[in-house]
Amino acid sequence: MTHVNLAMPGPIASRVRNVGAAKLPSREDGSSAMVLDSHGVVTSCGEATGSMFACSVDNLVGRAIWDLISNMTPSYTSPSFNARYLAAMSKDSRWRPFQAVDTLGRTFPVELSLSCVAEEDGDLFLLLLRHPAGEFITPPFRVL
Repeated sequence: MTHVNLAMPGPIASRVRNVGAAKLPSREDGSSAMVLDSHGVVTSCGEATGSMFACSVDNLVGRAIWDLISNMTPSYTSPSFNARYLAAMSKDSRWRPFQAVDTLGRTFPVELSLSCVAEEDGDLFLLLLRHPAGEFITPPFRVL
């Protein structure tokens, strides 16, 4: 398992428990963050992530990551497959190219990095998102 240093005070696991659906801070490198449960459901995220997907944080929490990242491959019949898929993607935490879909149905390129945080009651995943290098354009998204 990869443990994550977000350059934030305190361990990530306790911060995740404490923020619930609250906002995670934006990162200095321009990436935004989401916390996923072992089934790929967003449990918290930052305002920058909401802006990226043209919605508020509250509209992202509770959604499956498979609905937001169009070329991730979920199994709608096997939650254990989804957990293994997320765990496999988090092995090296490298940035990978994907296509995202905002809440208005528009697709856009993103890069994501996934890390696993071991918890007593199940794993959590930290998903960092950023626009690909050279394509950082803040779209005029309307927050719903």
